[in-house]
Amino acid sequence: MNHGTRRKVPPGLAYGALALFFVWAAAYRIPATADLIRRITRPQDQVATSMFVAWPDGIVLAAPEDLLERSEPQIRVGDRLVSVAGRPFRQPKDVVRAFAAAGPHGSVPFVVARKGNDGGEQTFDTVLRMRSIAEGPHSAFVRVLYAVLGVFMPWVCFLVGFWVVAVRPRDPLAWLVVLMLLGFAQVAALLQQTYELWPELLRIPGALYVATLGATWPIWFALFGARFAGRLDWERRHRWITPLVLAPYGAFAVAGVVTGAAAAVDARGVVPFVRLVARVQGAAYPATVAAISFFFLMMGWKGGVTTAPDARRRLRVLMWGATIALSPPFVLGIVQLATGRSLDSFPILIVIPSLLLLAVFPLTLAYVILVDKAMDVRVVVRQGLKYAATRGAIRVLVAVSMLAVVWNLWILVDDPSTNRPRKLTAIGWGMTFAILLPRVMKGALAWTDRRFFREAYDAERVLTELSDEVRSILDTDTLLDTVLERIGTTLHVDRLAVFLREGDRLVSSRAKGYASFPQLAFAPAEGVIQRVAESGKPFRVRHDDPDSPIRRSQMKDEGRELLDALDVEMLLPLLGRKELLGVVTLGPKRSEEPYSPSDAKLLGSVATQTGLALENSRLTARIAHEVARRERMSREIEIAREVQSKLFPQHIPVLPGIECAGFCRPAQGVGGDYYDFLALAGGRLGVALGDVAGKGIPAALLMASLQASLRGQRLSGPVNLGELMDNLNRLIYEASPDNRYATFFYGELDPGSRRLDYVNAGHNAPMIFRRDGGPVERLAASGPVIGLIGAGTFEQRSVVLEPGDLLVVYSDGISEAWNREDEEWGEDRLQAAVRSARERAAPELIDALFVEADAFAAGAVQHDDMTVVILRMLRSS
Repeated sequence: MNHGTRRKVPPGLAYGALALFFVWAAAYRIPATADLIRRITRPQDQVATSMFVAWPDGIVLAAPEDLLERSEPQIRVGDRLVSVAGRPFRQPKDVVRAFAAAGPHGSVPFVVARKGNDGGEQTFDTVLRMRSIAEGPHSAFVRVLYAVLGVFMPWVCFLVGFWVVAVRPRDPLAWLVVLMLLGFAQVAALLQQTYELWPELLRIPGALYVATLGATWPIWFALFGARFAGRLDWERRHRWITPLVLAPYGAFAVAGVVTGAAAAVDARGVVPFVRLVARVQGAAYPATVAAISFFFLMMGWKGGVTTAPDARRRLRVLMWGATIALSPPFVLGIVQLATGRSLDSFPILIVIPSLLLLAVFPLTLAYVILVDKAMDVRVVVRQGLKYAATRGAIRVLVAVSMLAVVWNLWILVDDPSTNRPRKLTAIGWGMTFAILLPRVMKGALAWTDRRFFREAYDAERVLTELSDEVRSILDTDTLLDTVLERIGTTLHVDRLAVFLREGDRLVSSRAKGYASFPQLAFAPAEGVIQRVAESGKPFRVRHDDPDSPIRRSQMKDEGRELLDALDVEMLLPLLGRKELLGVVTLGPKRSEEPYSPSDAKLLGSVATQTGLALENSRLTARIAHEVARRERMSREIEIAREVQSKLFPQHIPVLPGIECAGFCRPAQGVGGDYYDFLALAGGRLGVALGDVAGKGIPAALLMASLQASLRGQRLSGPVNLGELMDNLNRLIYEASPDNRYATFFYGELDPGSRRLDYVNAGHNAPMIFRRDGGPVERLAASGPVIGLIGAGTFEQRSVVLEPGDLLVVYSDGISEAWNREDEEWGEDRLQAAVRSARERAAPELIDALFVEADAFAAGAVQHDDMTVVILRMLRSS
C-alpha cells in the first residue's frame, strides 16, 4: 500500500519505539487480565465495584444505589465525596481500595456533599454495604461481558495490533491499527478500573495507559478510515480537512489524557484546567460523533469509487463490522442523553447483546488484515496451524462460557439466601445456554471453514469462472489482461507476465507488477520451455522446492536464467490445438506460500481455456483481416464497376433507318466483355463487341485498354478495317501479358447503302435474321484473336442488310449459359428466342433474350459475362 514518498523512520528507532510501547501495553494488559479472570472464576470473593468518581472533586459518576444500607441516605450521581472510610478523598483509588479492604461482606462509611436548591452544599454521612460479584443482579451476564469484552476481545486487539506493527514497524498505517485496536479495547472495558489496586509501579503506568488509549481512540479510528486502502484524491489535495474535523475532539482527547495523568499522581496544580474542561464537557459527545462519523464517511466513499474487487470487498467487510459493532451502543448513548437514564436502567436483554457486539469490529479487522491480507502482512505460520488455532480458540471460548454458566448456576442453587424464583430463572437461562452454545459453536466452526480459507474457496470459484469466461473473449489484449488481473487478484500474485510465440521465439507480450516491462524472449526448444510444452501442465520452478522438476533435473539453460530474473515460481503453458502458443509466468504469492496442487489444477484449467481462446482470437483476427481485405476489394470492385459502366455507351447514336441497342451483364462485379456504338463521319455507325479472356479486374483493365485503343485508332487510323484491326492487335499485344487476349467483332454500317463492313477477330459469328424468315446467316471469323500474337492477318468483309433485317452480335456467355444439369442453352435456343421476339423493339428484344437464358439456367450460377448487341434495319414507311 502506497502512502506517499515520505521519509522512512530508521528501523532501529521504529523497533525501539515498538518495544517500549509493547512493554507499556503488556504491563497493563497482563495484570488486568488476571484481575478479570479472578472476577470470572471466583465471583463470590470479589467485591462488586459499582461506584466511580471523577478527580479532583470526587463527583460521583455512577451511583451504587443497590449497595446502600436501607436506613442510610442515597448517594446520587453528581454528589461529591468528602471522605472515604474516615480519610479525605484525594484520588479514585481511595474508593476502590476502601471497597477491597472491606471485602465482599463488609461496609464502607462515606461523607458526601450535595448541592441544595440555594446553591449551597449539604453534608451527610452514609454507609455502603459491600457484596460479591456473585450476589449482584445478572451476575452470569456480567461475567460473560468480563470474559468477552475484558479478556477475549482485548487480547485479540493486543495480538493483532502488535503483530501488524511488528511486521511493518515503519508503516504509519500499522501504528494506526495498533493504537486504534488498543484504544477500542479500553472503550469496551466498561470502566473496570482494576489498576487502582495495583502497586504504584504498575498503577501509574496503567492509569496513563487507560487515559491515553481510551481518550484518543476516536482519533486513531478516524485516521485509520482516511488511510486504509489508500487516501482519497480530494482528501490528499485538501490536507486541512482531516485536522479540521478532528481538532474539536483532539482538544477533548488532550484534556482527557491530562486529567487521567493528573488523577494518577494527584497533581493538584492542573485542577483549574480540569475544572475548565468540565464546564464544556457537553460538547465532547458531538465531537466524538463527528470523529467516528468521519471514519464511516471515508470508508463509504472509498467503497463507492474503488474499482479493485479485493479492496472493495475489504472496505465493505470493515464497514459492516464497524456498523454492527458501534450502532447499538451509539443508539443506547443517544437514548441515555435524551432520557437521562443510566445504563443499568435498560433491560438486560438489550444491554448485553449491544455491548457484546462491540467485539465484532476487532474480529472483523483481524480477519481483513490476517486472512484477507489487506496490508500485505506476511503470515508465516503454516495454514494448518492457523486453522487449528482458530478452531481451538472457538472451542475454548465456548467451553469457558459453558463453565461460567454452570459455575454461576451452582453458586445460585447452593446459596441458601437465593430465593426460589431466582433459582428457577437461573436454571432456565442455564438450559437456554446449554441448548444454544453448541449450535453457536457449530456455526462458528463452519464459518471458520468458509472464511478462514476464503482464498481457497474464492480461488476455486473465481478461476473456474475465469476458465469459462475466457472462451468468449475474442480480443487478444483484453483476453491476456483479464487473465493476468484475475489470477493476480485471486491468488495474491504481484508479478505476472505473458510470452507469446513469434516465429521461433517466445516474446514478452503482457506484464503486471514489474517495475519495467520485461524485454525478454525464450526459445521454445530450450529445456524449461520444452518441458512445459511437452507436459501441457502447470510447471513449478521454485528452486528451493525438492519436488520442483527443475531441481530434480538440474536444468542449466538460458530459459532457467531468464526465469530466475523474472522471479518465476509457476509456468502455465498456453497450448493451441497443434503447438505451444505461449506461456504465462507467475511470481511468488504475497503470503510466500508455495502453489498448492489445487492451485496448479485450477491454473491448468485456466491456461487450457486461455490457449484455446488465444487461438480462436488469432483466428478471429485473421478472419477479421480477411473480411476487411475483402470489403476493401469489394469496394474497389464496386468503384471499378462504376468506372466500367461509364465505358459502355451512355447515349446510343440515333441514325435514320437504323435501330440499335446493347447490354452487358458481368458475371462478377466487373467483367471483360465490351460493346460500343461509334458515331462516325459521313453518318456511318460503328458497332463493336469484344470478349476478353478471363474475369475480374485484369479482364476489365484489358477491356478498358481495348475500348481506348479502338476509339483512338478509329479517329486517326486507317480506313481499311483489316489494317485497323492489325494496329489494334499490336497495341493490345504490347500492353498485355502473354496470357491475355480478346475475341473481337467490329463493323461499320453505311445507312445510305446499308452495307456493313466488318472484321471478326476470332469472335462468335454474329447472326443476321433476314426479313423473309430465311436461314440465319453467320458472319464468320476473318482473322485471329487480338493480343495473343504480335502479327496477324485480318480481312475486311462486307454484307448488305435489307430493311427488316436483324443483326445479333453476342458473347459466348449468353449462348453457353448453363443450367443445374450442366446443359448449355446453345445457339439454337438463342436463335429460337430471337425469332419469337424479333418484332419487339431492340431494347425489349435484349430483355427477352436474357429472360429466356435465365429461365433455362433456373438459378444456376453463371461464370461468364453475358453481352448482346442488336442492330435492326427499319422498313420504310
